[in-house]
Amino acid sequence: VKKTVEYIRSLPVDAPSAMIVERAGQQQQIDVLPLVDPSSGLARLGVMINVNSDRFMMKASDFPEAAGIASDTVQRLLGEQVEALKSLIASAAGGGGGGGG
Repeated sequence: VKKTVEYIRSLPVDAPSAMIVERAGQQQQIDVLPLVDPSSGLARLGVMINVNSDRFMMKASDFPEAAGIASDTVQRLLGEQVEALKSLIASAAGGGGGGGG
């Protein structure tokens, strides 16, 4: 979340920036023009950014199964973060889309 906030604050304030958001499982490109706080000079978008808080419980029958579940979960979460980062980079570069690879 911190890096996303830093990215938003670094957006140009004199021209719209293309960003990709995910709503209801669909990626959508929107053009945004940050609002500059006159007292601080910080650029703001007026959006709420939340850390993914989806959780589920699984019970493994033994240690190797638990290690496999943990490994798969970490790999999936890292993959999601990489794809999100690719989308941010593509959006910042004017590419308009993420994914692929």
